[in-house]
Amino acid sequence: MWNCYLCDEVTCYTTYFCKDCNYIKRILQCYGREEIKDIITKVCIRNKQQRENKVDILKKKLDNQKLDHLKVKLIDAENELD
Repeated sequence: MWNCYLCDEVTCYTTYFCKDCNYIKRILQCYGREEIKDIITKVCIRNKQQRENKVDILKKKLDNQKLDHLKVKLIDAENELD
């Protein structure tokens, strides 16, 4: 009995990898190490510019939500005055 060699979270009894990590391992074997490394780099890893863009997008979304919330409060206040 030992922990999975990849995720180190799941206890394994008969193999070195848990079910999920074994699935990842099979994909790695099908597509090759370099191809999977390129996919992970392109999809999962963000450079500085991408992180800054994401922060800007989230700030704009948050600002829009705040504006929408204020609009609702103003409409509610107007309805109370009527």
